[in-house]
Amino acid sequence: MHLSAVVISNYPDFHSKYTDKTYARETSKVKSYFKVEGPDIILVFEDTSVANLGSKLSIKIPNKTLSTISGNYLSQNDDIFFNWVQSTSETSAVFSNYAKADTCSLQIAYDSKTKTLSGAIAKLKYSFGLYIPYYQAGSTIAPGPNDAVFLASGGSFRQHAITFQYMASL
Repeated sequence: MHLSAVVISNYPDFHSKYTDKTYARETSKVKSYFKVEGPDIILVFEDTSVANLGSKLSIKIPNKTLSTISGNYLSQNDDIFFNWVQSTSETSAVFSNYAKADTCSLQIAYDSKTKTLSGAIAKLKYSFGLYIPYYQAGSTIAPGPNDAVFLASGGSFRQHAITFQYMASL
């Protein structure tokens, strides 16, 4: 985990406690579904294991229909996009915009009889950090109630391996 200089100076014990550490988490409490938005198929995975603090990962495969989605995809050769949302309370969250996956393999099969998707996502890895707008004291620009907190590229990363079966449409 990478910590900013501001965090380190304000919380010196964080540096020794969290720097260069790896954490693993496994859960089966995931709500999953897919949706078709225009020319894109979007797979959604929501971690429901902790009330009000769940995360949501969306994978977008552009320019595919349900009849053409079945197959194997590699991020090096195919367009695979993701976005991620982490709830920080019942009413707030941090999020990323869609970004192209650098590393990821995706296998999807559509079952036309049950109208469901099954497959696996491997090695979806992305870096993240928090971008919080900074306002200087005395500045004419002041923080507003609608200022967003974004996930941005940082020194930390998450890696996902997901298997899904019989994923239905929303």
